[in-house]
Amino acid sequence: SALASSRMVPHALAGGVPSRSFGPLVRPTELMNENSDKIKFVDASWHLGGKRSGSQEYTDGPRLPGAVFFDIDGVSDQSTDLPHMLPSPEVFETVVKECGISDDDTVIIYGTEGCFSAPRAWWTFKSFGFSRVAVLDGGLKGWAKAGGELESGPPSTPTPAKEGTLFKASAPKGVVDSAAVLAVAVGSEEGTILDARGAPRFNGEAPEPRPGLKSGHIPNSKNLPFTKLLTDNDVTSFKSPDEIAQVLSEVGLDRDQLAKTPVFCSCGSGVTAAVLSLAIEIAYPEVESSVYDGSFAEWGVPDNNLPVNTKE
Repeated sequence: SALASSRMVPHALAGGVPSRSFGPLVRPTELMNENSDKIKFVDASWHLGGKRSGSQEYTDGPRLPGAVFFDIDGVSDQSTDLPHMLPSPEVFETVVKECGISDDDTVIIYGTEGCFSAPRAWWTFKSFGFSRVAVLDGGLKGWAKAGGELESGPPSTPTPAKEGTLFKASAPKGVVDSAAVLAVAVGSEEGTILDARGAPRFNGEAPEPRPGLKSGHIPNSKNLPFTKLLTDNDVTSFKSPDEIAQVLSEVGLDRDQLAKTPVFCSCGSGVTAAVLSLAIEIAYPEVESSVYDGSFAEWGVPDNNLPVNTKE
């Protein structure tokens, strides 16, 4: 499994029981019989435009048992104007420690109803080298529907992870900057750029939700709206691996095409791009894809002078 980690071995030898590993997407029923204290639930709910507060809904409940909250806006690079860019490895590992997550835990990330940000947190953990991480398919609603326990009222403060079990973050992997994307956009490097935004924004027929940005898309990119990879009417639940493969093939991407050149996932600000990255891993576990962290929030800034195409 992609979540198996070489770090499991020393723990096993030391007499501790390593937590089991899952694929990148885990169903509520797979977790129902797991009584392991090595499984940590993380609520990573976020909503565009701040109409709902993920942290407030987490605090009020309901939430999964013992869940901690991961704030993708708060745990980010505060030195840039761009929204929720990856933090430094040091900031990330401090947050993991304070959440009470040890390096041999399995982290299960979920979102509340109507929330598509769990894959962004999954990608963040994975990017910094935390390999035993999965997204809960169906999120909070799917868990409740399957008969999973929930808790409400003020959450308890997590006990920080102990010395000797601390996660050490590596330099981020699976992330690309505008220079790498530009090389593919202008055809000087081979690669596939996928854009998770809806067709009207991709075609330049609808404005970006962030004011002051150009409209349109990165040249040489393919439009793959993220909702096509999710089940109808539920953005917390993914289609099956075969259905995802079919959607990818409809935009001209088969396993071989994806495996032979770099795959860059982009969107408005790096959140739904991670939905694409997770979906690709669900369908084709051996295919590596990267997220363009700045996405159109960076690419579309007029002063950046990056090329933008509209509907041909």
